Amino acid sequence: MELGQLTQERKQMKDAAATAAAAAKTEAEAEAEAYISQFRDQIKRREDDIHSLESVHSAVAAQYERRITEVEGQLGTLRAKHRELEQRRALDLEGFTADVTTLRRLLSAVDRRLHQTRLVQRLDDDE
Repeated sequence: MELGQLTQERKQMKDAAATAAAAAKTEAEAEAEAYISQFRDQIKRREDDIHSLESVHSAVAAQYERRITEVEGQLGTLRAKHRELEQRRALDLEGFTADVTTLRRLLSAVDRRLHQTRLVQRLDDDE
């Protein structure tokens, strides 16, 4: 009888082990499915974030492209104004130089006349 009892206990243990293995497998599969679901949700959120960031990036890039074009236009205008200002400065300097030269000549002429007048006065005083 003992052999029959041991055989039955062995069978019960096998059945209990199979049941525990099936339960563990089911639990592991459920846990794996939960992780898979979480990862899929996480991937979906990251894809949404990437899409949102791509939209923001393209909007910012377009805005900066417009601003760069605007600044380049301003730079062209300022360069043209600077060239004109440099030309005017050169012409003003040329004019000032001509004025100084003319004034020096006039001053020289006045100085000579003054000297001549003094000489004439001395001659008149000597007589």
